[in-house]
Amino acid sequence: MKNVARRIKETRQNKGISQAELADRLHYTLEKLIEFEEGKAKLSLEDIAEFATALEVTEDYLRRGDYNNTLNKITDSAFDNSPVTTTHSTTTNNYYGDEADFGDRASLKAQLDRIEQKLDFLIQNR
Repeated sequence: MKNVARRIKETRQNKGISQAELADRLHYTLEKLIEFEEGKAKLSLEDIAEFATALEVTEDYLRRGDYNNTLNKITDSAFDNSPVTTTHSTTTNNYYGDEADFGDRASLKAQLDRIEQKLDFLIQNR
C-alpha cells in the first residue's frame, strides 16, 4: 500500500492540488489525508476508489501505477461532453429522490464515473 500512497501524493502534486483541497474534495480531515499519503493509515478499496475519482485517474493506476494506461490520459473535456456524465444528476435524483443522503449520492456518482471510464476505454479500443 505504500506504493499506492506514493502514487496518490505524486498525482496530487503533479496536478497542482494542495493537500487541503484534496482533503476537502474527499471530506477528510487534513490529518487523515496526510496519514494516507505517508502510508501511515491503511487504504481500503473504497478509499482508493474515492482517491481515483477525486484525482481523475483510474483505480488501476493508483494500485499498479500503469503509466501506459490510456484511461489516465482522458481529459476533463472528454468526461464533460460524455452523455453518461450529463445524466449523473438525473440518475442520482431519480434513484434517491428528494430524501437522498449526500454521501450515498457521492458514492453512486463515483460508481457511475468508474463505469463510464471503463465503457469509454472499451469503445476507444474496439
